Amino acid sequence: MNKEIWKDIEGFPNYEVSNHGQIRNKTTNHILSPIPDKDGYLRVHLNTDKTVKRVHRLVAEAFILNPNNKSQVNHIDGDKTNNDETNLEWVTVGENNIHALKTGLRNISRPVRIVETGEIFSSIRECASAINAKEQNVQAVASEMKNRKTVNGLHIEYMEKPKRTPFLYDYQMEAVQKLHNGCILCGSVGSGKSRTGLFYYFKENGGWIDENGYIPMKNPQDLIIITTAKKRDSLEWEGELANFLISKNPEVSYYKNKVIIDSWNNIKKYKDVTGAFFLLDEQRLVGSGSWVKTFLKIAKSNQWILLSATPGDSYMDYLPVFLANGFFRNKTEFTREHVVYSRYTKYPKIDHYVGTQFLNRLRDKVLVKMNYQHKINTHHEDIYCRYDISAYKDAIRNRWDPYKNEPIQQASGLCYVLRRIVNSDESRQIQLLEILEDYDRAIIFYSFDYELDILRNLGYGEDVEVAEYNGHKHQPVPEGKKWIYLCNYTSACEGWENTRTNCIIFYSQSYSYKVMTQAAGRIDRLNTPYADLYYYHLKSRSGIDLAISKALREKKQFNEVRWVNGH
Repeated sequence: MNKEIWKDIEGFPNYEVSNHGQIRNKTTNHILSPIPDKDGYLRVHLNTDKTVKRVHRLVAEAFILNPNNKSQVNHIDGDKTNNDETNLEWVTVGENNIHALKTGLRNISRPVRIVETGEIFSSIRECASAINAKEQNVQAVASEMKNRKTVNGLHIEYMEKPKRTPFLYDYQMEAVQKLHNGCILCGSVGSGKSRTGLFYYFKENGGWIDENGYIPMKNPQDLIIITTAKKRDSLEWEGELANFLISKNPEVSYYKNKVIIDSWNNIKKYKDVTGAFFLLDEQRLVGSGSWVKTFLKIAKSNQWILLSATPGDSYMDYLPVFLANGFFRNKTEFTREHVVYSRYTKYPKIDHYVGTQFLNRLRDKVLVKMNYQHKINTHHEDIYCRYDISAYKDAIRNRWDPYKNEPIQQASGLCYVLRRIVNSDESRQIQLLEILEDYDRAIIFYSFDYELDILRNLGYGEDVEVAEYNGHKHQPVPEGKKWIYLCNYTSACEGWENTRTNCIIFYSQSYSYKVMTQAAGRIDRLNTPYADLYYYHLKSRSGIDLAISKALREKKQFNEVRWVNGH
């Protein structure tokens, strides 16, 4: 065994830690006796400020370099009591998941419920953190130990101990059985499309996972995941891959195949790849032009499926997939046989389609829908705010921009001015603050920078942390007990999730139903601990707000030109 070395514990000057995993009081030379916590990790009580610390993290922080700033510490041999420095390593969340699966360390936590609020937590630890209580006290109340009834005035009870969660839910497995090369996996936000798509890849390469065990793939294909830049950078896909013992990093992956996660902006890099499996996330981004050309070339030489929450509003949206499947030779053939353009518009505009029954059959061939039965209750409430009617009417009548002090030339300019008049009204800010009285943590979506300036300067309280996700900043969601997360629709409507709040406030409306749906999905996830999710839509009874609301109800894009011309 290597020589024992002692180092001071940062922040605790009376204590030191050894590279063999021992903790000592420097004043008395007493070696502390660690006790296991409910997860099996050894912990010690540092009396300096009555803080409980896990031994393995103290050892790692003192003796193991962490140049890549990884967040978790692994026990290499799987023994949580072996805290020698040689048995510890810094890892990412994904690497830790893979290690847990390989060593059988992953366990099932027993959820608990706060009786007074109905709020459900996946573990004692999560509940204790939320209510600012000690884990042992929460456990004592839930277990009815020592006749203890409450903690911090709250009754805590164990939920029925769950059966082992299946790797895929029934609706996901049904989708896997229907999937085939060249199709679109369609599921609402939070339905688990990523895991389902990966399982299909895993199955197609000879692997299988269920409650009974793990059957590895044999000679798996290279896997290339094309997604949004936000999802690529958020490492969301790495977490899902870890569940399959797959990683981009060959050192931690169970397999030796190549795994790449990249954005649509870089899809041209893969146009000459052959024999791989492509998982193409956010199918609507295929779009047109150069991306389509690259996608069609990839589709000829590789296996592939697409994932989408909103696959298409028209047959034209499906055209790249139709072409990739060989249903039509080219766009010209498709338009000649099925598209009728309007005779009365300056630019080409589709009036209607012909042969729709045939097109429906083609669409059904490529579309695999997940029958996701949502068990979470979602509540949407419209909160109507006042606005300056006089200023609103003046802008329409005079076509004058009071913010730039110049004439309004275009429909977009008029809509911007009208929305700014409406969205800047003080009553909207008051309504927002009143909603926040009922929530410690909330996500707020907005449209424009002037709204951001308003939201930044509202008095949320000294103990409330405020962070942003927009074109200026991409700060992480705060970790504290009270926080506000300000999110711009364009930047933050997709590619991340948060299950630590059940409240989203839409300070203003987006023009796009798809964007609003994607934004709402940030908290609407399979793993949310909340039974109820709340969405508040701040709006006015002005003409433009009502028109936007109508378009959203009809699942349409609000058209500025059409609306202005109607006035």
